[in-house]
Amino acid sequence: GGGGGARGGGGGLAALMWEEPALRRVVLVLCLHWFVYSALFFGLSLREASDIVTALWSAALQIPTLLLTNCAFEVLGRRSTMSALLLVAAAACAATAVVGGGGAGSGGGGGGEGSLHAAISTLGTVCVSCAFAGGYVLSA
Repeated sequence: GGGGGARGGGGGLAALMWEEPALRRVVLVLCLHWFVYSALFFGLSLREASDIVTALWSAALQIPTLLLTNCAFEVLGRRSTMSALLLVAAAACAATAVVGGGGAGSGGGGGGEGSLHAAISTLGTVCVSCAFAGGYVLSA
């Protein structure tokens, strides 16, 4: 007879997840991380949807910050870098709720509060995208 899957059964990954609690835990934690990263990135970049200049700045800043994240992983370690990035992203998310000056419908005239809101949301978006890259690309 031919060889089956792990432990003789041919059930594949789904069956293996039910049999192995450690694997099931890792998969569930990764799913939670994907959900949190996606929700945080969406929430922070929602303001940028109505402001093309802010969206372009955010996209342009992501390339050099990804390189800095790679260097920080080497120097500071993965855990410290990820913690710092996620802490800054969470603080930026909270700060955007406090600072006002939302999107195009706020009638702010493009002045101080709107610029501060854009800077905070850009900082948070860049940090969460670097944390995402660090967690899933650089750690692989």
